[in-house]
Amino acid sequence: MRRETGIAAVCACGAAVCLLWPWLEQGRGISPSPVTAASPARPKRERENFWQDARIPEPGHFREPSALASTAGAATGIDHRTRIGELLEKGDSNGVTIELVDWFSTDPAGARDWLETRESLGFCQPALKMVAVSFATRGDCDLALEWTELLESPAERDDAVARIYSTGFVSGRFSSEDLAAAPLTDEHRRAILEGKAND
Repeated sequence: MRRETGIAAVCACGAAVCLLWPWLEQGRGISPSPVTAASPARPKRERENFWQDARIPEPGHFREPSALASTAGAATGIDHRTRIGELLEKGDSNGVTIELVDWFSTDPAGARDWLETRESLGFCQPALKMVAVSFATRGDCDLALEWTELLESPAERDDAVARIYSTGFVSGRFSSEDLAAAPLTDEHRRAILEGKAND
């Protein structure tokens, strides 16, 4: 009888030690053993939040479209100069427009520099109009208006200017007073105020 009581006491003591061991370890500064590593009472290791030691990439250099470096075209591996030359030889004016607009969307500085070497810009008038209007869409109406000066057709130039002022008016960059002073026809001005200029 005494032997059974002794065994029961030893088992009870063992259970108590297992339950109290994490607290004993914590109090004595002893690292928890693998047996108690999953215990809810195990002291958690202090660590910094993941965003405190994460590597943050350097932000890109955001510049106005007219001031971008001529690197994007090279990065994409597209030789726009050669492709436009081939399209011009074929007389594919639509292809030239698409190619030039794509060039401006990826490497505006490179496209601009290339245009400055051309004796005539008659072959790319539709593209120049699209590029000018796209600058207004991106928020630079002043630059857009400058580009309309490259349009040789007065009708196309007037239409581009109207589209630029319409975009600026809708976005709040131009006021009613700006429209009144703008080089617009009465028809264009009325269409902008009625929200029908780009229809």
